[in-house]
Amino acid sequence: MLVCGDRIYIRTFLRQGGKTEFFIYATDGSFIRRVWVPLAQPEGFTYRPPVLFTFAGDTLYQLVEDSYET
Repeated sequence: MLVCGDRIYIRTFLRQGGKTEFFIYATDGSFIRRVWVPLAQPEGFTYRPPVLFTFAGDTLYQLVEDSYET
């Protein structure tokens, strides 16, 4: 879950076609919409930290490494 501005973004574990499901709520708890976001994630098991991302003005900003190989 991530709170940015006046919205709450809830990431689910559901993935389809390389995109991750998010539910967007207003801070008063009212549902706004469901979206599919192209969130880059490592494949398989990894010891790396979770994917770092944030939203600002309905835009996704994400920190992505060149490779997840060790």
